[in-house]
Amino acid sequence: MQNTCTILNKAILKFSVNGVPTCAFPYVVEKQNTGVILGMDWIVHEDWSLRPKTKELFKIVDYQNVQSLKTREEQLAEDILKDYPSLVPNDDEEQTVTNAPYKHRIITGDALPVHVRDYRRPHAENEQIKKEVAEMLRKKVIEPSTSAWCSPVVLVMF
Repeated sequence: MQNTCTILNKAILKFSVNGVPTCAFPYVVEKQNTGVILGMDWIVHEDWSLRPKTKELFKIVDYQNVQSLKTREEQLAEDILKDYPSLVPNDDEEQTVTNAPYKHRIITGDALPVHVRDYRRPHAENEQIKKEVAEMLRKKVIEPSTSAWCSPVVLVMF
């Protein structure tokens, strides 16, 4: 005997996946493990991607949605910092240097040094970076380096 499904009804369903609003025209069927099936027509129309092996559904956000993505990322960062307040020192708390008795070397083998040029930034950000670096040097949190390896500074402001 062949398994068949009978479509009982079609509806409009508005919902969100990972915070991204969407809508679909699901089919309500009988004799299924779940009462609703979202088909490939919805996945294709909404430009979602599916990883069948892990049963993950995701959407690649294009450049026009970066602002809303940034907002979600900012909120996520704030939530993490609220959940783990020890990650950020209080204003009156000094940033310290570890006194752990460990030394390490990074073995790079024959790899050539990676040197990435710094990014252009507004003058105010450059001034803030200079101020922070000077303060960390004063506290001996960092030390001057003449390494051939280099990558740009990332300024995190909140």
